[in-house]
Amino acid sequence: MGTSSGMSGGRPGLFHVSVLDVAPVWASEIAEILDAVQPMIGTSLSAAVVPCWGGEPFTAADAGIIVGRADELLLHGYRHRRVRGTGVISVTSGGIDEFAGLDRDEAETALRDGLDLLGDALGVRIDGFLPPGYRFGAVDEYVLAAAGLRYRVGWASAADVDGCSIRLATRIPNMSRFTMASRAGAVATRIAALRTGAVPTVVLRPADVWNRTVGDAVGRIRSLTARGFRPALIRDLLAESDFR
Repeated sequence: MGTSSGMSGGRPGLFHVSVLDVAPVWASEIAEILDAVQPMIGTSLSAAVVPCWGGEPFTAADAGIIVGRADELLLHGYRHRRVRGTGVISVTSGGIDEFAGLDRDEAETALRDGLDLLGDALGVRIDGFLPPGYRFGAVDEYVLAAAGLRYRVGWASAADVDGCSIRLATRIPNMSRFTMASRAGAVATRIAALRTGAVPTVVLRPADVWNRTVGDAVGRIRSLTARGFRPALIRDLLAESDFR
């Protein structure tokens, strides 16, 4: 049965909501996004937290930005900025693909440092990783496990270190600062949505506040809930997955 009837992969329809780029510098934008979506889904969403955006570290004084407002916290890079090398995706994304420019040792160090910083600042355990620009670089399941993480979240799928995975159909408004790349991303989203069992995934970022596209995501969430879909966390979707 298709997702239009509230079923996904033969089970009651589930969807996921993720807020990216959570950092003190974007505190007001994050608050506006959460205020917009939480009347519909409460705290059943993931927040991808950047430990040290632009060299400004998260501190305990910043914890209120997200602690208690999202049931699942994900590590979202360390500085959210590529420090070495370049490429097409790097150019079209404004150089946010941090891990594409790191080797394995550097990637593991960045993950560990990010977890340590957020552990001190937020006082919570983080088990998942969503890379800036959805580019994992050298971060495979072995690097992930060595750093103390349990699962990683990509554009089209999420997987844990034990080999369980789920398919995602991710939608991000205005995903690139270049129109052509944005259109390509929209096409990729439509293709992903056609895959059997793909979980609809709505992503919001501070840029959606500036671009006035928060309403697009709110409309998508409202449409999904009206059709009987329920919000779910990535960790819970992986725990229930039988796909290896």
